This record gives sequence, structure tokens and C-alpha cells, in this order.
Amino acid sequence: MKKITEKCFIIFLLGSLLCFTFISLPTMTTEDGLVPRNKSTMATATDHSLQLLEFSHYNHVIYANYSVISFSVLFEGPEVNISTVYAHYSLEQQNWASISLTRSRTVSEYQAIFSGQIGPFAQAGEYYLKINATRFSVEHASLYLQFEVVKAIGIVFVDFSFDIHLDTENNQYADLQITVFGEDVLSESVYVVPTLPNKVVNKTKLYLLEGTNYTYVGKISPINTWLDKTPLTFLANTSSGIQYKSSTFFLLKGLVSVPESFWRSKFPAILISSILILSMSTIFIMARRKPPKTF
Repeated sequence: MKKITEKCFIIFLLGSLLCFTFISLPTMTTEDGLVPRNKSTMATATDHSLQLLEFSHYNHVIYANYSVISFSVLFEGPEVNISTVYAHYSLEQQNWASISLTRSRTVSEYQAIFSGQIGPFAQAGEYYLKINATRFSVEHASLYLQFEVVKAIGIVFVDFSFDIHLDTENNQYADLQITVFGEDVLSESVYVVPTLPNKVVNKTKLYLLEGTNYTYVGKISPINTWLDKTPLTFLANTSSGIQYKSSTFFLLKGLVSVPESFWRSKFPAILISSILILSMSTIFIMARRKPPKTF
């Protein structure tokens, strides 16, 4: 009778232990991270990351009262779909302004790209930019940037663009557009002068585009005999009669090709072809070999 009681106790003990093990398995799996959906929604900053993808004025001058900066970041983490990404910027870390970034593209379940714009900036100086991703009071990730905003000295010529067309008589002409701003620009004094070899060309007047404050447009024609790359000089005066000019722009009629070095253009193709030929030759030789004689 005593032996039966001991056996029953042992069986009961083993059964209880086995049941406890099965009951504990889901909890152990969740804690090990094998079932992410059962995890707490209060994620920490180490679970997320922010990476700067684009910054429009990287290595470009940022002018006060004109420049608008656009940028995008990659936000990665388990709470990317329920979080908000903000940008906070300030001059000398005072009087912070904040904007909410727009979700521009979904990369995957846990990755999304957010974009935004800031500016123009009323004052010149050192600006601080903080981009962070939050959910309620929890900051998941953040990144910091600094950039300098400068005041335009004199007259500045930026953002030049052009389109080349053909008129009804097959003459080439170019529509020009450029931004001109600074200290008291006299709008009637904006011109462009092409530099042609052994030829004097009259300057062409540019006009302020309707509805804008700084954008000037114009047309130069004909340009059939111009070189593929023609230097242009833009001129503008202040109301006090001081003239400013910029000769840093070109009109390109042909496509610009950048020759690549041998190691980047031809060497990889030669290497891959050699490997393929060697592999095919080895396979062919091995297939032609006769099995060894046995004694």
C-alpha cells in the first residue's frame, strides 16, 4: 500500500511539472522575442532609428529671406505606423518652430520615408535642426543637424535653368529662367550676355515672371551656330546704379558625357568573361576525360 502511495505521488508530481511547463511555454516565447505581436507597445529608443536620406542644400549656400530647405528621413522600427515624425528648428537654439513631416513612401512593414520643408528664414545665423520620431510622450529616435543661413550681399544669381526648342523655321532658341535677388534689385536692369568666339553678341533683356518676386525669364535666338557649351554672363543693377554680374553659368546644347576609367568600365566585363570561359573550358575538359582503368 505504501509503494502504491509513493508511485501515485511521483506520478502526480511529474504530471504537475509537465502541465506547468506547457502553461509557461507561451510566456517564455514572448519574452524571448519570438512572437513580436505579444510584446508591449512601449518600445524603447533602441528599437528604432532615423537616417537622413536627402538634404536639398547640402554644400549649397542658404540665403536669408529666400532659401527653402527640403529633406527626407528614413524611420525604421516596430512602431513606424503609429508614430509621428517632427522637425524642430531654431536660430541659436531659441524660439523653436516645429512642423510635422509627411509620410511620403512606405518602404516595408517597419520602414517608411518622411519628408518636409523649412524656410525661408527671416534672419541670418547658425540654425539648429532636430528631427525626432515620437508616440505620445515616448521619443523613439532623433537626429541633429546644424546649418548656416547667410545674408545676400549685393545681388545674387542662382537657380539657372533653360529649355531649347525649334521655331517654325527650324531655328533653335532657348527659354531662360534665373533667380535674381539681393539688395534693392532694379528689375529693369536684368540682362544676359553670351560669350561667343570671335563674335560680339548684344545682351538680352530678362523680365520678372508675373506672380513672382525674384524669378526672371527671357528668350535668346537663334542659337543654331552656338557651341555645345556657351558661357553666359548675367547682369543686374541696384536702384543706386551699382552693377553686379555672374559668369558662372553655361548654356549646354549637347549631352555631357563623363568618360569612365578602364577599371570601372571595361575591366569588370573582361574579368567576368574570363571566369565564364575558364569555367566552361573546365567543364568541357572534365566531361571529355575517360574514367581511370581498374586492375
